[in-house]
Amino acid sequence: MSLSLPGSANCRVEIHPVVLYSIADVYVRREEGKPRVIGTLLGHTTPDGVVHVEECYAGNFPMSPVLPRLRIPRYPVAPG
Repeated sequence: MSLSLPGSANCRVEIHPVVLYSIADVYVRREEGKPRVIGTLLGHTTPDGVVHVEECYAGNFPMSPVLPRLRIPRYPVAPG
């Protein structure tokens, strides 16, 4: 899967199919009543601005009233 980041003509993200499967699997297996899962995406950036996401790990974080107020950046990767 490949997608482009808004506002960045030179940056492309390629997500390995196993990463998508792992994310879907963790989401389906989450504890009952948990609205979301939080994890880490791992990969590398090439000199031409392509971000390759090749691994992911789910974190088992307790849900607290603080989490919904956190602002998680949608696109924390800066090209270059």
